[in-house]
Amino acid sequence: MSRFFRITLLLLVALLLSACAHSAAKMQVLDNSLRAYERAVRWSEWQTLQHFYKTDTRAVLAAAQRAPDTFKVTGYEVLRRQLSRDENSLTQEVRITYYRTDDMIERHILNTQEWRYDPSANLWFLSSPPPALK
Repeated sequence: MSRFFRITLLLLVALLLSACAHSAAKMQVLDNSLRAYERAVRWSEWQTLQHFYKTDTRAVLAAAQRAPDTFKVTGYEVLRRQLSRDENSLTQEVRITYYRTDDMIERHILNTQEWRYDPSANLWFLSSPPPALK
């Protein structure tokens, strides 16, 4: 085996390993974001949800923050997740079970979330509206 071939092979392996490490780190950031968002929804922490949106899209939270004490979430079930091939976006569908404090009737909605990765911030942000509890 020639010395050039061995060096080229070694560099290729190092490059692949560094790419895998970056991808794993990005997926860890995604997992942390998804868990934190789920926790905020489960505990009805509507003010916390704004941190999952970029500054220019925070206006969509007005509907979710109208009456933060009116809704109590009792369940959050992930039904489907689909990561894009380039690993820069994720679509997640969840079922949120909740009740209104004024009538105590349990309801549920399906919420489709669109997550986008921002490489400059190394963070995942939601680009879809927050859950519309009614």
